[in-house]
Amino acid sequence: ATGTLPPVAAGRVLHRLRLRDDARLVRGSIDRPDVTYFRVPLERGNGESLVALGVRTLAIVRHAAPAWASEGRTMVFCTYTSTAHNLAAALRAAGKSAWAYCSRTMELDERDHNHRAWQAAPCGVICCTGSLGTGTSTANVRLVVCFNFDADPTELLQHLGRPAREDGERGVVAMCMTGQFAV
Repeated sequence: ATGTLPPVAAGRVLHRLRLRDDARLVRGSIDRPDVTYFRVPLERGNGESLVALGVRTLAIVRHAAPAWASEGRTMVFCTYTSTAHNLAAALRAAGKSAWAYCSRTMELDERDHNHRAWQAAPCGVICCTGSLGTGTSTANVRLVVCFNFDADPTELLQHLGRPAREDGERGVVAMCMTGQFAV
C-alpha cells in the first residue's frame, strides 16, 4: 500500500499491470510527470502580516502556474491552525470560495462540513493543516501550496501527493519557503 495512491485507483493499477488481486502496490518515488513542482522563495514586505503574505502568495502562484491549475480545487497547507483560519477568512473577504480545515481547533462536524463544501466547489480553496493531507483523496485538486509549513520532510511528502490523484489529471505544487529555506 502507499500513502499517495488513492484506494479507488488501486484496482485500475493492478488491472493495467495484469497483477493478481492480492498484489501489493508500492511506490518508490515522487516522480510524477503529471505534477509540476515550483519552489517559491518568500519574503514578507515591511509590516506585512503572515495572512497578507498568504493572500499575496496564492495570487503569485496562481499567476505563475499554468492556467489550467486554477480551474480545479486548491489546497493551502499551513503549519498553524490560526494561519489556516485567518487565511481562509481573508480569502473569503476577498470574494474567494475558501474554507479552513484544522483537526485541533475545529469540531468534527465543522471539519466535515468545510471539507464537503470545498469538495462541492469546483474551484474552491481550503486552507488546512497537515490533518487534511493524510488519508484523504479528493478529485480535481489542481494546485497545492505548501505555505508557512514546517521543514518536516514527512509532512512535505504527504502534501506533494495531493494533486492529480485521478487518471488524466494534472497538478501543480508550490513549495513556499521563508527564512533560511528561501535561499
